[in-house]
Amino acid sequence: MESYTIAMAVKAYGFPRAPEDDRLVNDFMSGFALADYMKTRLSKLEYTTFDLIPEDFGWWLDVIQPETSFRASVIFSSFAEDENDRHMVPEMRVGIEPSKPFRRKWLFLKEDISSQTQRFSADVFGILHTIEGIEISDTENCSYSCNDRTT
Repeated sequence: MESYTIAMAVKAYGFPRAPEDDRLVNDFMSGFALADYMKTRLSKLEYTTFDLIPEDFGWWLDVIQPETSFRASVIFSSFAEDENDRHMVPEMRVGIEPSKPFRRKWLFLKEDISSQTQRFSADVFGILHTIEGIEISDTENCSYSCNDRTT
């Protein structure tokens, strides 16, 4: 299976815990500052971005690619494990999740979205590589195809 997106583990020295992080279910987690910054940068690239959603793992950002109906999410999953991590440098996994492995073109025709996912991943991770205050500590290749998901 072709690998066409990656996830990155990052240390966000330049993005300390924000007051909005208190909205997370696990109140010792963080990531809002980086997620909000990424939302702004993607908007400047003409992506349609939506409100950040607090989840039990961190922050979720839905995005639509310009001039297409390709939807994906950027996931900021906090590595914090307990209250002691509250005041430490935010560490998280930043990943991409397409909303579906394909897009219906006609009633029975499916269009592969791997090229759009690759382009979106390149934009997101390209931004991460240019941000001061971010240390990329690990990358993980991720595969995604129609066989991985049935919706």
